Amino acid sequence: MTILRLPGLLFAAALLALSLSACGGKKTPNTPAPVLTESETRKIPKGDDSPVPRADPGYLQWLEKQSMLAGAGELARIVSGSELPWRSPATDRQLGILLDAADTWLYVHPSSLLTEGTRPAFRELADGAALDTLKQAGIRGIFVAPVNESGSVWRDKNTLDHTGADDDAVSLRFSEHAGSEKDFTHFAAQAEKRRFQLGGDILSPATGAGPDFALAVRALREYPGAYMMVEIPRANWTALPPAPAANSLNAVPLNQQQIAMLSREQLLPPAMVRDSLAWARPGGWAATGEIRGSDGQLRRWVFRYHAQPTRPVLNWEDPSGAAQRILSGSIIQQVGVLRQALAGIHIDPLFGLDAAYHTAQRSLEPAPSALRSLVREIRRYGGWSIQRDPVPAGLNAQLLDAGTDFIQDNITSPAAEYALLTGDTAPLRTLLTQSLHFDQRRFARSMPGPDGIRLQMLEAAPFPPSALPKIRQILKDQTQCPLDGTTLYATGPSLALLAMQAQQAEQRAKSNTNPLGPHLLLTALRAAMPGLFFLSGADLAGALNIAGKTPPGHAVLGGWSPSSAAARSATRKGFERAPTVYPPLDTQLRQPESYLSQLGRLNAIRAQYKVAQGMLLGPLQTDAPSVLPLLTRLPDGRHLLAVANFSPKNIRSGIKLPPSLSAANIQDIMEAKNTVSPGGDRLYLELGPWVCRILLIGGKI
Repeated sequence: MTILRLPGLLFAAALLALSLSACGGKKTPNTPAPVLTESETRKIPKGDDSPVPRADPGYLQWLEKQSMLAGAGELARIVSGSELPWRSPATDRQLGILLDAADTWLYVHPSSLLTEGTRPAFRELADGAALDTLKQAGIRGIFVAPVNESGSVWRDKNTLDHTGADDDAVSLRFSEHAGSEKDFTHFAAQAEKRRFQLGGDILSPATGAGPDFALAVRALREYPGAYMMVEIPRANWTALPPAPAANSLNAVPLNQQQIAMLSREQLLPPAMVRDSLAWARPGGWAATGEIRGSDGQLRRWVFRYHAQPTRPVLNWEDPSGAAQRILSGSIIQQVGVLRQALAGIHIDPLFGLDAAYHTAQRSLEPAPSALRSLVREIRRYGGWSIQRDPVPAGLNAQLLDAGTDFIQDNITSPAAEYALLTGDTAPLRTLLTQSLHFDQRRFARSMPGPDGIRLQMLEAAPFPPSALPKIRQILKDQTQCPLDGTTLYATGPSLALLAMQAQQAEQRAKSNTNPLGPHLLLTALRAAMPGLFFLSGADLAGALNIAGKTPPGHAVLGGWSPSSAAARSATRKGFERAPTVYPPLDTQLRQPESYLSQLGRLNAIRAQYKVAQGMLLGPLQTDAPSVLPLLTRLPDGRHLLAVANFSPKNIRSGIKLPPSLSAANIQDIMEAKNTVSPGGDRLYLELGPWVCRILLIGGKI
């Protein structure tokens, strides 16, 4: 495999990769366990059907070869006792190196990528013409996730979970939808030629119910310690729900009465801290059926799950260290073997998994401790970390103190989406002002994607009490963008179209059905801010939601392609082609006013002026409530002013500049025309509907 380098730097991940591939000394496993495709996995007979009154030893041996814990052990042996952990400091962030090399990223979900025939995602992304197109659009990093074999292969139906995330990994191997190691190697080589950086998620602490879980419920050695699970004595089985089929990995959630009965027997805590966190994704306890263990004993277990019972949660604090070893193996593979610069961490399943014996207890452990440890290990091998869970803005200080290099921007979103739908920028202005004490370079600004837009934040200040009801009213009479609880699933273009319909109806503005303007507004606002900038394939292709999909998360996973793919109708996973409002990507590049061409100009500005490494000085005062001016000090001392109009009407806006900043030396660097009028301490701008203008201001504050 070739070595991916940051420009001018052979970073420590490459050094690790060289050591891993060296002929002398330790052996590098191409995969931690024998490679079996998902279809081959399904052909393995269920060994527990044997008449022998114990778990079939042959089946247990086969399961262990497939397990994440065994694979992590092989990977750990490469690093243990070597000099590799000392090649890069675990505490030094060096944000500037990555922000210089790859400030703008494309997020690719393998299940939503249109492919030629049955080509996997890595092979599709290795297309040179497609990569050249992405390069011309100013994209410098490609983040592909999830890529590991999913728990769906171990279930009766090969379906995604209800969010559409498909991130319930059960293996360190690639899924057949992502591709083989050979496919990845070819993709990485093509990406290196064009100086792309690559990234992807490490395993989530909420896995699928796969080999490791199957071995845990069969009480094999340290495997029960990998998960938050409790063996229930036979005398207490009456407190459990009716058992699923014997030896099945299916499980049944416990209700509050059953939890209380087990709590009285001191088998479970009365509650977990997480249960009182209104923002946390739902979870709970679930019970297995009767499962015959490796010792021949029948057992029933209760385990903690995340979102649904098919996603058992790893036990970070178990003394066996099994959970920590699994996630450590994933980091070694991700940053070392695959040499990916940016490693995504999903820590949400571990928030608040502590017994709540006191009503005032609000500890979020073990998530902060786990995050701190994972981040240090990622840095040790030369990579950078990004915490990818959408969490409340109130947790930013704790997450940043844990040391993660980047966190998901929970300030701009959902406030920017709210402003787009309503024209009200006041909450966004307040949230940005309140966040100025943070290092804004450490935020990853993402366009709407498969994780959905969490609207629960709209129920708290600084949003008005009417905020969430107003959004629900906007969504009531449409089926394009589903609302699942308080999570809105919408691609960027679909959200833009919805905003146009809502605001044009309310303000009786001239009807327009082209979402390019509001879509570019959301894009330009994020591109003009410090930190990483993430787009999805739906943004580039102008892909709309697929209406009427169940579960709701599938609505945003319509197929798209970076190639000229007129004949492709579905993804390898089976998702249909998404309806689009923009022409193919290569055609867009020949049209100066297309989304992709304007994105290219935005990203050129980001790179030329090093916007990603700037300092956000905050929103400026303006006389128009639908206008948001954001001022950023650039590394060279000049300033970038992004002025966004969230209204469907033309507006002339007066913006009050800081006292020491002159309005005399201002240039519109996105448009050739210059309709900027200085007037004393104010700057007057003509703004079209849903427009974000990017201005360069000379001088220093």
